[in-house]
This record gives sequence, structure tokens and C-alpha cells, in this order.
Amino acid sequence: MNMGEYAGGYQLAYENAIAAGDPALAQTISQTQIPGESYINAALRVAQSVVLADSQRRLLNAQLSRAQQGLPPLDASQYGLGVNLGLSPDTLKLVGFGLLGLAAVFYLSRGR
Repeated sequence: MNMGEYAGGYQLAYENAIAAGDPALAQTISQTQIPGESYINAALRVAQSVVLADSQRRLLNAQLSRAQQGLPPLDASQYGLGVNLGLSPDTLKLVGFGLLGLAAVFYLSRGR
């Protein structure tokens, strides 16, 4: 006996809870469910889509608000996944060469 067979299954419990709370959401999940895919995985895919759409809506609203105020647009690449220092690759190279130069000066000054 696995988890899904116990007391009608946890998937059925989630399906019933979602259907009771938001019938339109339950219908959307059922319509996007791929054959053979669990209801929970389909619900997670729908949730990811909703979160992405909401973040895009928020960014668009922020950009429109900035445009109305006469401000430049935000750099949306800074709000993605990963680490972005906000510096262009050329600037990072320049900083790297500058640090290398400082290290060389420090090394040479200690040798005397």
C-alpha cells in the first residue's frame, strides 16, 4: 500500500480541497494535466505559470509607473535568477585589471 492508496489518496484530498476552494482553478489544472501526470504535478505547473505571470505583471506595472514619472526603465535582467552585480562584462574586466595592477604595485613595493 502506498501513500496514494491510503484513505482515498492524498491526491484526491488535494483535488477535493482545490475544487471546493476555487472551482475555476481546479478546472484549469484538470485541463492542463498531461495524460499519466499526477494531479499534484499538474497543479505545480499551473502554480509556476501563475507566479511567473504575476511577477511579469508587477514588473510591467513598475515600468509603466516609472515611465509616467519620467524615470528610465528598470533593468529587468537584474531581477532574474542567479547573481548579477549590475556591472557590464567590460566593467568587470576593468575592475579585474585594476585589482591585478594594485596587487602588482603592492607586491613590488614590499620587495624593496
